[in-house]
Order: sequence, then structure tokens, then C-alpha cells
Amino acid sequence: MGNAIQCDGVREFPSASETVDSALEALCELLMRGALPAGLPYEVSENAHFRELASTLVAVQKFVMALSAGDLTPTLKAKGITAGSLKNLQTSLRHLTWQTQMIAQGNLSHRSEFMEDFSKAFNSVVTHLEEAQEKLRRNQSEISRANEILLQECQARRKLHEQAEQESRSKLELMKEIDHRVKNNLMVIQALLLTEGRHAPAESRAHVERVIGRLTGRIDGLLNAHRMLSESRWAPMRVSDLAEQVIRGVLKGLPSGRSVELVVESSPVEVSPRQAGHLALVFTELASNTIVHGVPLGNTGRIGVRTDWGEGMIVIEYRDDGPGYPPEVLRFEGIKTGLVLLRDWVANTLQGSLNLSSDNGAVAVMSIRPEERHKT
Repeated sequence: MGNAIQCDGVREFPSASETVDSALEALCELLMRGALPAGLPYEVSENAHFRELASTLVAVQKFVMALSAGDLTPTLKAKGITAGSLKNLQTSLRHLTWQTQMIAQGNLSHRSEFMEDFSKAFNSVVTHLEEAQEKLRRNQSEISRANEILLQECQARRKLHEQAEQESRSKLELMKEIDHRVKNNLMVIQALLLTEGRHAPAESRAHVERVIGRLTGRIDGLLNAHRMLSESRWAPMRVSDLAEQVIRGVLKGLPSGRSVELVVESSPVEVSPRQAGHLALVFTELASNTIVHGVPLGNTGRIGVRTDWGEGMIVIEYRDDGPGYPPEVLRFEGIKTGLVLLRDWVANTLQGSLNLSSDNGAVAVMSIRPEERHKT
């Protein structure tokens, strides 16, 4: 391509065919590279239709490049079918962008009609999102209801817990008051018995003092048991622990010149607080009997206690190494008050059985039926 040819000062003009070829080459260059080539023939560069077409192509080209880059803001001032279609595409893309923004904000009522296949896919995604949103809404509603129920239950439990704590504090104070009064009453009874002994007639004072001594010893056993139960807040008690403390309390009253070795085998067997109170009297009576009859003056005696289970019963074996029980005692004939009480406590109060024997000393085997652990 070039300007008009001059020869001998005479200007020559290109033919119509050459002009058309130059214009088409220029438009192809514009479409391919985005700019017109330099040095266009005058007839082409100054042609109004060529200039309008080139200007329109440049505008369309810039507009399409902006759309392809995702920029929907440019304005296309060109007219015609092609420009109109591109403007419609821009409008549709703008509307689709707005719909997407609305959906992102949670408004799933929008549907697209832009491009059939795209619309189907787009609308399907929105439908699934709508279904998921509805499911999430139902789940949130159920969670809210569950949280409300849980909150009400927590409040109810907290109220019950507070009531239970208040009741526990009240019961504890009441138990402390009862413990205090029981101990005081038992000690008052002991004091009354000792006073009566001191004021007994001279001819019967020795007998009265022996009787009162046995009674005060039994009261000591009750005091020891009550103290242990009070310290444990009236919980179930191990028989071996009970025997250890009660018998050692009785042995403190040993006359001068006598001593007793106590061996209590440790055992996990427990009894209720009620049974512990009665067993304290049993151990007190057995230990007192050993002191009186099983330990001669100047000797050292031995007491052994063993507890185990046997055929659903609690089996307690108490033995000393003294002379053993006389034959009439083994037959429960002519027995004294202590053994009568012992037999009644085991058989009636503890719902068990008592077996006495002599085997290198006095042996008492008690089988008692276990009861509810916290029975008082």
C-alpha cells in the first residue's frame, strides 16, 4: 500500500480494485492487531465509510475486551445489530451479577433465563441452596427448641440441687444436734448410775457396783459406736473397724496387773449404721466377759476377731485364749444376764444366730443377715 504514484510531475491514482484491497487489508490488521497500519492511501484513510467502520470496530473491540476481562462498566456508543447484541449481553451479565449478589445475601427467590444450559445449571444450584437453607432453618428451629428445653432442665436441676444442698445442710445441723443430745443423755445416765452405786446400802454396795459397772461398760460401748457413726455421718461401717475401736475402749478398763493383746483381721465386710450400733453392744459384752473370766490376774490374754461372708450371711468370729465356756453355758443353762442379752441381740435384733464353743479358749460365732446399707 502507498500513496498515489507521481511520474514526470503527473499524479497517478490507484485503481478501484487496489483501493478496496488496501481498505480490506487495513481492516484485517485492525481486527487482528487492534490498530490500523501506517501509510494508508489517501482514498482509503479519508473515506468517510471506512473511517466510520474502523471507528466502530475499535469501539466494539474495546468493549468486547472489557467484557472478556469481567468489566461490565464500559459504555458502547456504536449502533446497529452487533452493537445492540453486545449491549444486551452486557445488560444480561449485569443482571446475572446482581442476582448472584442477592443470592449471596440469602435471597434465593431469583431465577435466571440467560442462556438455556447456563440457566438450568444456575437455577439448579439456587434450588439446592434453597432446599439446604430450608433444612438449615428447620435444624436451627429444632436446635433452638432443644436449647430451650435444655435450659429449662438446667434451671430445674439447679433448683433441685440448691434444694438438696439446703436440705443436706438442715439434716447435717439436725444430726449434729441429735448426736450432741444422745451423747449427753448417755453420759447423764452413766453419771446417775455411778451416783446410785455410791449411795447403795453398805451390805449390797459391792453387788450394786458390779452391776452398775457392767451397765456403764455397755453404755461406753454405745458411746463409742455413736461417736464412730457420727464421725462417718452415719454411713455403712466396716465390722473390723467397729470391733477394733469398741473392744479397745473396753480394754481401757482392765484391772491393774492384767493385759490383753487384741488382733482384729481387716475385712471389707460392712454393716448398716443400725446393725453397727447393736454390734457395738455385742463386742462390749464379749470383751467384758473376757476381762472377767478369760484373763487371770497377772496374765496376758489374747482376743481375736475375724469377719467374712458365708452363704449370704455376715459371719463374725470372736475368740479369746482363756479357759473357755463352762458346759452349762454352752447349753445356755443358768447363764447370766450378759449372755442372755448377747443371745437376744444376735437372734432377735440382728436377725442371726449365736454359737458358743470352747476351742483353746472361748469362741463365739455369730451369723447375721445383712440389711440395707444405710438403714439407721
